[in-house]
Amino acid sequence: MQILHTNGFTNSEVEERKCIVYSNTVRSMVELVEAAFDLGLQFEDASLLNYVEILRDRISRGLEFAPITGSVKQSIQHLWQTPSIQIAYEKRANYQIHDSANYVYDVGGQRSERRKWIHFFDDVNAIIFVVAIKSTTGSIGVLFRSYKGGLNYEEGVAYLRRKFQSLHKRQQKLYIHETCATDTDQLGQVFNSVIDTIVRENLKDSGML
Repeated sequence: MQILHTNGFTNSEVEERKCIVYSNTVRSMVELVEAAFDLGLQFEDASLLNYVEILRDRISRGLEFAPITGSVKQSIQHLWQTPSIQIAYEKRANYQIHDSANYVYDVGGQRSERRKWIHFFDDVNAIIFVVAIKSTTGSIGVLFRSYKGGLNYEEGVAYLRRKFQSLHKRQQKLYIHETCATDTDQLGQVFNSVIDTIVRENLKDSGML
């Protein structure tokens, strides 16, 4: 939204988000390692455990937000190339690992970030829920036993629409849009329609429409 409706990020905001990317990069790999172990997978080369300890030590010392060092970079690269980590990544939907862990980005939903936006819920007129369909459709059958659409994308999207509709109990209208976060033109059109709807509702409430 900041890219769509403002002049982007300031230099200080860019630097702040760099720290979050550094942290996500390290934590995502540690989470993949833990997922691999949970799946009963082992590293063929036991020396790879040294790389795991380097990453865990960085987190324990509170250095995960610092720029990536050579040893951390090497650890992540070596671990990422192992079959165990690749298998864990393929099963990431079962372990709450970001679908984008292979190029790591932050969604702003982690607990350390919530304090920055929670106050925006004061006097809220609308709430936008964003669901990463790509990482969800492959595991809908695992998460929801009532889903019978298999790996069909259209069936998965339709099912998620119905789930949102069934959970919506309030009188306010529910709008569901399917879009792509990296397509700023398409995303801009979605937000414009949302803003237009909110404005119209406010005008109705005030008796001006």
